[in-house]
Amino acid sequence: MADFLSSRISQQGLNSLRYKRLSRIYKVRFSSQSDLLKIIRELEKSPIVEYIEPNYIYKICATPNDPDFGDQWALHNTGQTGGVNDADIDAVEAWNIEQGDPGVIIAIIDTGVEYDHEDLAGNIWQNPGEIPGNSIDDDGNGYIDDTIGWDFVDASKCAPGEDCTTRDNDPMDRLGHGTHVAGITAAATNNGVGIAGVAWNCTIMPVRSGYETLSGDGSLESDDSAAAIVYAAENGASVINLSWGSSEKVSVVEDAITFATDNGVLVCAAAGNEETSAYLYPAALDNDAIIAVGATDDRDMNADFSN
Repeated sequence: MADFLSSRISQQGLNSLRYKRLSRIYKVRFSSQSDLLKIIRELEKSPIVEYIEPNYIYKICATPNDPDFGDQWALHNTGQTGGVNDADIDAVEAWNIEQGDPGVIIAIIDTGVEYDHEDLAGNIWQNPGEIPGNSIDDDGNGYIDDTIGWDFVDASKCAPGEDCTTRDNDPMDRLGHGTHVAGITAAATNNGVGIAGVAWNCTIMPVRSGYETLSGDGSLESDDSAAAIVYAAENGASVINLSWGSSEKVSVVEDAITFATDNGVLVCAAAGNEETSAYLYPAALDNDAIIAVGATDDRDMNADFSN
């Protein structure tokens, strides 16, 4: 397979890059002068090529910012539907039974996580096999000094001040979306700071594949996201959260999710906030280990913006 691709791609003046673990999948960069459709048609003729697709762009699913528990009405709603107080997840009552466990690692695959945030720092994953700052891949997982996660973003253009060109060991969030998601998931609780996390004793693994674009939007490329999903699954994540999506069913991300779920990982994915009945992927993938998450309002009805 590699020899075939190398010979065909080199004729087009292109280079290939193999994924770690997703060894049968190649990322191909091409010049703006290349005839992409012609290249695709040629490679599709080979019986050893399973699929060829563009490097699709995902959009983050924007969420409001509620800084205090008093504003987190969904955790303990007092609104009523038909006289019955049922429009909440009964988090307060549930916390009498369970508040999460540090052994449950939740990978937030997003725009990164502000890992030094006062409401998050105590719950950030620490790679037990890695010695910080020694420039050695101590645990042999293919990533040097990935002590708290990894940054998979390698886009060509991004907003000023953003980090988007080089994959590295710093999954810091500069846009804020991933940090917000991490806070909802497992912000420290009973500490007199900020908000209450739903599973406040769980561990947050920051895995960055999203960034702020020149237009100010939050975007993720499918190759970066697939690599991030595989990384999380290989490094001990119990749950992977994906608060983003696209109308396109992307094979490389589906393959990565299948790898993760085959290894016992639960995936939570956003159903979308575009006020449509159209499917959003990867939430709509046919995989029993994916929970598609939509939004409801304070009357337990579908929120007017939710898919």
